[in-house]
Amino acid sequence: MRKSLQVLFAVFVVLGLVYVLNFTMLKMPVSDRLSEDERNEVVDLSVRYRFYMNPNSIAISLDKCSEVAPVDVLRALLQTAEALQDRKYSRVELHNSYTHKFSLDGEYFQQLGEEYDYQNPVYTARTLPEKLREPDGTQAYRSLGGGLSGLGDQMENFSQFTLDWCQ
Repeated sequence: MRKSLQVLFAVFVVLGLVYVLNFTMLKMPVSDRLSEDERNEVVDLSVRYRFYMNPNSIAISLDKCSEVAPVDVLRALLQTAEALQDRKYSRVELHNSYTHKFSLDGEYFQQLGEEYDYQNPVYTARTLPEKLREPDGTQAYRSLGGGLSGLGDQMENFSQFTLDWCQ
């Protein structure tokens, strides 16, 4: 009986540490950054370590976003990347609730955060979908040529991505 209580206590301590780590390293900086921009009030976004314990991979969850415009989704994602730009991740998963929808390479996610202050958001919106991967690792959206001929298709991919992430 005493051994069982010690094990139970150890489990609670570990769970408490995992919660504190998720809160201080991810949730707090992202929440602080998103709250600086009142336009983000329409976005319900949360972030956590993948499986709550893997510090090399994070999950960004977008919930209740049926009334959210694509630009709101992009802004929240980019501001999240900006808040976490000093940390390195191997992979960033994009979830809707707890459903894994897409993945991004961690280096690209860090680049998004570093470029947030100066990169043209239309360029980012156009090129982001081709960087996305399905949960099985396959490319989510095909690469399209730039220039005027590909611009409409790229923006259509971006709009489709935001719909796909929200569903």
